[in-house]
Amino acid sequence: MFMQKVEISKANGKKKRSPFCSKVMSSLKGADFSPPELKKLESIISEAEERDEVLAQGMATVLDLAGLPPEDMDEIIKILEKAYENVREGKEPFAEKDIEKLEALLEEKISPNALARIEANLSKPNEELLGALAESLEKKSERSEKLKATPRKK
Repeated sequence: MFMQKVEISKANGKKKRSPFCSKVMSSLKGADFSPPELKKLESIISEAEERDEVLAQGMATVLDLAGLPPEDMDEIIKILEKAYENVREGKEPFAEKDIEKLEALLEEKISPNALARIEANLSKPNEELLGALAESLEKKSERSEKLKATPRKK
C-alpha cells in the first residue's frame, strides 16, 4: 500500500486520532491554547479527515459504477498514486497530461456534471483525499477481480 491509511474509528466511545491529528495536537500542547480550544482544533481536523474519507468513498463508487475496464481502472489508480506522491513532495497533484488522460478515460463513462465535480475535488492538493480515493479504488478493483474469479452456482 502506498500510504498509511487514516483510521477514523471509535474505540471505547472516543474517536481514534489519525497520525496527522496526533502530531498537530501534540505540537500545540505547549502553545497558549485552553483545553476547550484544543478540543475545537482536534474536532476541526477530525471532521475534515472524515469528510475526505466519505468524499473519496463516494467518488470511488461513482467510478466503480461507471463500468470501466480493469485496465482503465488500473491506469486511474496509477495517476492518483502519482498525484498523491506529488502532493507529498509539495508539487501540484496532476500534470496536464494526467488530467487529459483522466478526462479521456472518464468522459464517456460518467456524466459531465459528475466529471466536473470529481475534477474540482481532485484539483486541490489534498493528500488525504487522493490517498483515500486511490485506496478505495484499489479495494473495489480487488473485490471485483475476486468476484469474477469465483465460480457461480447453477
